Amino acid sequence: MIKLSNVLNLPAKQDYNIKNKQEKNNLTEVSENPTNIKLISPSSENLKANYLSFGATKKDAANKKEELPPFLTDMLSEKDLSIALKLKPYEKTAELIAQNCFSGDNTMLAFEEGAMPDVATNSFASMLAQGKFKNLGMTKENTAVYFIDTELASANFGENFSKRINEKMAQKGEAADFNSIMEEERQKPDPDIQKAQNLWIKKTEEGKNVILILSDPTKISLMFNSPKIKTVSFAPLQTEKSSENPLADLLDIESSDSGKKQIFSKEIEKILEEDTSARIIQLPSIGAPETKSFLKANKDILIYPFLPDNVDISDKTIDKAVDATKKIDGANPGKALEFLLDAIPAALLKKRLNKNSTYSVITPKNLDKAVTAYPELLEEPDDSNPFNLILDTKTKLKDVGGIAPLESLIKESITNKISSKKSKKSQDAPPSSVLISGDTGSGKTLLAKAIAGETNSPLMEVSTLKLLAKKVPPKEIFDAVKSAARDSDNKTAFLYIDDFDVLSPDPMGKSGLDVYRKEVFEEIKKIDNKNSDINVVVLASSNNPEFMQEAFNKTGLFNTKIQTPDNAQSLNARISTITLLTKDLKFENKESKEKIIKETAKVTNGASGAELKTIIDKANAIANKRHDNKNLTINDVLESLLELIAGHQIKTELPDWDNKGTIKHELGHAIVGQTLFNMPTEKWLKPDEVDFITFDQRSSGFLGAVFFGKGEGGARTFDALIAQMAVSYGSIYTERMMFNGRSTYGPSVDLEGAIKTAKIGINHYGLGPSTGFITDPKMMLKENKQDVSLMIKTSSKVAEMIVDFHKDFINEYGDKCFSKLGKGGNTLSAEVFKTELDSWLDKEDRRSKLKLLEAKIEVLTDTARTKGEFIEKDNQLNLMAVARLQEAKGQIVKKQQSKA
Repeated sequence: MIKLSNVLNLPAKQDYNIKNKQEKNNLTEVSENPTNIKLISPSSENLKANYLSFGATKKDAANKKEELPPFLTDMLSEKDLSIALKLKPYEKTAELIAQNCFSGDNTMLAFEEGAMPDVATNSFASMLAQGKFKNLGMTKENTAVYFIDTELASANFGENFSKRINEKMAQKGEAADFNSIMEEERQKPDPDIQKAQNLWIKKTEEGKNVILILSDPTKISLMFNSPKIKTVSFAPLQTEKSSENPLADLLDIESSDSGKKQIFSKEIEKILEEDTSARIIQLPSIGAPETKSFLKANKDILIYPFLPDNVDISDKTIDKAVDATKKIDGANPGKALEFLLDAIPAALLKKRLNKNSTYSVITPKNLDKAVTAYPELLEEPDDSNPFNLILDTKTKLKDVGGIAPLESLIKESITNKISSKKSKKSQDAPPSSVLISGDTGSGKTLLAKAIAGETNSPLMEVSTLKLLAKKVPPKEIFDAVKSAARDSDNKTAFLYIDDFDVLSPDPMGKSGLDVYRKEVFEEIKKIDNKNSDINVVVLASSNNPEFMQEAFNKTGLFNTKIQTPDNAQSLNARISTITLLTKDLKFENKESKEKIIKETAKVTNGASGAELKTIIDKANAIANKRHDNKNLTINDVLESLLELIAGHQIKTELPDWDNKGTIKHELGHAIVGQTLFNMPTEKWLKPDEVDFITFDQRSSGFLGAVFFGKGEGGARTFDALIAQMAVSYGSIYTERMMFNGRSTYGPSVDLEGAIKTAKIGINHYGLGPSTGFITDPKMMLKENKQDVSLMIKTSSKVAEMIVDFHKDFINEYGDKCFSKLGKGGNTLSAEVFKTELDSWLDKEDRRSKLKLLEAKIEVLTDTARTKGEFIEKDNQLNLMAVARLQEAKGQIVKKQQSKA
């Protein structure tokens, strides 16, 4: 059972955030398997989000002790510890990694090109083996550390994959179908990956913590259910902007030597957005003295393997090489080592070797001659222009989805104050600075272009990261935008500064950044649109405007603030955005288009504007693949969502009972959810509703799920939390119905989620009948436990009654869906599912019987909420429910008589 806003990785803006669980184990795979590992191959088209209802990965039960796969290294082995490289500044990094692991967090080790994260993790393993982290409870005896060469793992995976295909082709001979064999083998787990996975599982079963070092997390996708397994991933930084949110505010602004801003790639950003437990550590800058000592101390490992047998290199030559690289891009010690290894062949070419000599030394003079002969060894590439001047932006406010609530504010405060003729000393001049805030992907850049386009003014777009990296003086930027304003017809120009959060006050006190920030603010303060013959409006983007507020207050800047349209949480904003995104797409008719847009907006709760565009583009591509009807349908949208979340449809090799179990397990969630959603007459009392259901198996191990959305309700009442917990327990009672009272490990995550919901309801929301508004569990320990127990008993009873009532529907409809497995058509919108359920309820007088069930649920919930009691006896519950129905019938009769 999945809440779509969680899948879309948007931060929840409501005061509560009880996440529906993401079930990761199928009915045959027990929860002791803490990992799901999947290589990202070039043919993969899904995002590997791994928000799964079930995982189809099978683990080798034998778990035999074998040699490590070729891409896996035991960093605590005597062999690896014996060649551990030591670099003093990285020892602090090793301590931070240990603290992260102790706190239960994954680590993303950010580094500039040339830094050596493998040395830092080497130090971590070495210090662990020496007992340096005993104070954290981490020792060599209770911790295992492995290095995963992900590039080698990817290559190894490809070799194994090709080998299996070739073997199958040879076995089947002329009857072999290459495409079907390839697809069949693609679904099978890689044997070497399985070995690694089984090894980690075994270590955790032995009570050890496992720490995995990933050389490149973008090459391999890992997911863990076990708190005993933590990852340390290498995350290279780059100088070019990769996305709207490069997480720049978390990192040092200046690199060790070049002063250029370093940011993450889009792939690393994606991983950080998905893994909320990841903590970023940046490798410290290594100075020239430390680099010289490090290279000299480790010449035998780092340099000698690249030298001829009879050639040595002097320490003074290493000093010369390090000094020569001070002004080139990159970080030490890597950039110095790379230059040295590149220069050695050139130095040898320019060196006169004595034929009779058995030993020769590369000297500083040899290095000088090499650089003179080959100056490209130290040459820097040209920097690109940091300015992007748009003279004629065609984007208008009408092109921004969800703009309606903001349009009047923008026009009154900015665009209406810009006319074709600029009059001097105007008291109604546009503001000099405007802050545009919003989450990543919410459309800050689009809104800036629309504001400029609305007034037909030029827009200069710059990135704070690029400006800092290239050390562009702020005065140069503002002179350029003023020149653009003078050349424009309405004497106005906009300056859009992206990544403005980088200029937030730095608690660590980076003096260089403080100076740059002051210069930028001073240039903005100089803008005087009231008394100047031109207008200059600075539009600055911010993900976290509160971080900058103190600086704004001191300078008096950015009094005008605009929040981007809230696509993630606003249904109307999403409808507006989707309407714009689909304006040129094909639909069956106007009515169909409106219905699909509304349904898409409903099932994409939590999606930013950028994510909505991705979903719609993919849905349109799916529609265009059809040979006949290319009109966009809601099924295309749902398929787009599912492909982005879990990959393409496949047919697994799981046994029939397992596949049927998955389908009926999910139907248990859906039946309970839909029944409880239908009961309240007032919208605000309605719990989360079914958005859509899928039983189509997918390439990432996804076997099925029910997606829930907030809908028109959303109030977190006692009744709503009982309903949410009952939805979780629906799978348990469905399995017991299927397996004659037995249950599998399938609902294990459901149990965990339901109990967590109860504790949050009691200990945070104050919804306990016995505890009331006391939300500190320590103050009323006994009463808190009573209330949690009451919620569990009540919700599980509700789930049991609903599943029992609908058991024929679950079996009949579950078998129908199973018959279509692997053929498509097993993705249902909420409307289709409700139609199927209504059709079943309309037969055999089930509607009248349903009224009694609903009355029982109301009595059970009301008694728990108002009296803090659970009705144990079914006979008593039945009598109370009948009495309630009779009372309600009597009230209806009285109303009818009074009307008559």
